[in-house]
Amino acid sequence: MNGNYYRRQLLSTLKYDSEIEYLESRGTQYINTNISANQIIRAQIEFSLGENLSSNNAITGASIGTSKRTSAYFQSSGRFICTEYSKTSIPNVTTLQTNIIYNLDITFNDLNTTEHYALFARCVENANRIIGNARVHSAKLLDSNNDVLFDVIPVRIGQIGFMYDKVSNKLFSNSGTGKFILGPDVNSTIVVTQ
Repeated sequence: MNGNYYRRQLLSTLKYDSEIEYLESRGTQYINTNISANQIIRAQIEFSLGENLSSNNAITGASIGTSKRTSAYFQSSGRFICTEYSKTSIPNVTTLQTNIIYNLDITFNDLNTTEHYALFARCVENANRIIGNARVHSAKLLDSNNDVLFDVIPVRIGQIGFMYDKVSNKLFSNSGTGKFILGPDVNSTIVVTQ
């Protein structure tokens, strides 16, 4: 098989123009993952904090009103807060640092609700949403058997940012307002052996 033909065929099947290093929210953009909080969820998220920090820089979460909530976010003071969680790999920090990639690995308890998990926000529910200033480089949501339910990378189509889910082969767009800030394109080389 001709290597150039194979590369053209592979590129024509992609649903996006380019993978990018991150999507950045500036406090109004978030992703509804469509993954229900009626189960134990393990979140593995690579993220960094943007330049314009807010009081709560949300990474992920879900909620039933104000009484029952699972979330992970940084306060501007540098305190990392997790609610209704069983473990996390990120210790509390004393100073927020921008442009450092953190790896979040946290397991959230079953909320017994059909509310969905959000990326870049404390929850999808409007009244308690709290959207932060953060960059997501990649994210996975797994069930209690460690089966991957949601495995996204940031991508762009033109100048519009999305999260591409490798599990469902779908693009997830901004559920908030405004536009995500796009990270630089990832330089990828396709190696074809014959």
